[in-house]
Amino acid sequence: MKLFDDLSEYLKILPKGNASREYTEGAIVLEGGSFRGLYTSGVLDALMLHGINLKTVIGVSAGALNGINYASGQIGRSAIINLRHRHDPEYMGLDALRQTKGLISLDYLLGDLEGVEKLNEERIKDRRLVMVATSLDSGEAEYFENKNMDIKIATKASASLPYLNRPVEINGKKYLDGGCADRIPFKWAMNEGYKKIVVVRTRDDNYRYKDNYSRRYLISKRFFSNYPEFAKNLAKTDLDYNLLCDELLEYQKEDKLFIISPSKPIEIGMLEKDIDNLANVYFLGFYDGIMILPKLIEYLKKWWLKRGIFMHKKKTYDKDLYEPVIHASICTGEKVVGFKNKKTKEFIEMKLIVTQKDLEEFMNEYDIDFKIKTEY
Repeated sequence: MKLFDDLSEYLKILPKGNASREYTEGAIVLEGGSFRGLYTSGVLDALMLHGINLKTVIGVSAGALNGINYASGQIGRSAIINLRHRHDPEYMGLDALRQTKGLISLDYLLGDLEGVEKLNEERIKDRRLVMVATSLDSGEAEYFENKNMDIKIATKASASLPYLNRPVEINGKKYLDGGCADRIPFKWAMNEGYKKIVVVRTRDDNYRYKDNYSRRYLISKRFFSNYPEFAKNLAKTDLDYNLLCDELLEYQKEDKLFIISPSKPIEIGMLEKDIDNLANVYFLGFYDGIMILPKLIEYLKKWWLKRGIFMHKKKTYDKDLYEPVIHASICTGEKVVGFKNKKTKEFIEMKLIVTQKDLEEFMNEYDIDFKIKTEY
């Protein structure tokens, strides 16, 4: 569905701002999927706008790229990168191939980009951020943490696609896309002892791959002849993925984790070029993220109550310096409540207002007992 004729119109309506620094104990697991990752971008922006910021983040492939932006708390950043810069030849295409020997330049993607807020690397240090990459030597997944290394290098390794990117070297060993060995790393979170695990998928719950192991093995064995274990595991990732999907649904039934997945199948190309299609995937994720909030909060609330944490603790703000304001878009009707600096007029977004209940919860959270003015 085409919403706008011009890219700038999409960029105008993307949510922006910084997420709260109040974190929820638990882990969020981010699946990969190339440009299907824009679905995850939308989900995460919806969660950040509503104050759901899991303390631990683990991502694989496109999920790693989303994870670094979620950990930095920069709402809208991931979507802006992929919508604004999708057609930059230095990012994807011949220029990228000449500069990096790969069809996709992750160095470009993880660098400083025009029109994109600089990555807040300091804020990432607040959280445990884990990237999954696959060792070419063993063919097994390895998990790299921001506490132990430059997380940008691990992100690059996690998102380096086989056949399209050169391997990334870490500590003298070569790595490629984490999805070659662990496409949905929820078991890592379970093994680490997390009691609250949120899994963001990029495939709908019913999606399963057809069995094409023999064909895939012929290709991988030829291409990665020097890495037989990697070639073998790469060939069976589709079969392993199907098993993971079945396990996920069973664990959700047992209330051991919570799944956010596309409400309808996402049908775009791995290297999708159409900006309208990409934007639609993002907004599907944002919509699904908003719609699933009540169930997600209920899932998290069970744990909060077990831990004796009162969910709606009163918050304060500097009433001499800030005033609560609702920003409303004339074009889209979208409303966001936040605080405006009385001196500088800077507006800090706090929460998307979808229903009257959202506004009432915000007012109760900050003990506001007067009508909040609306600005357009």
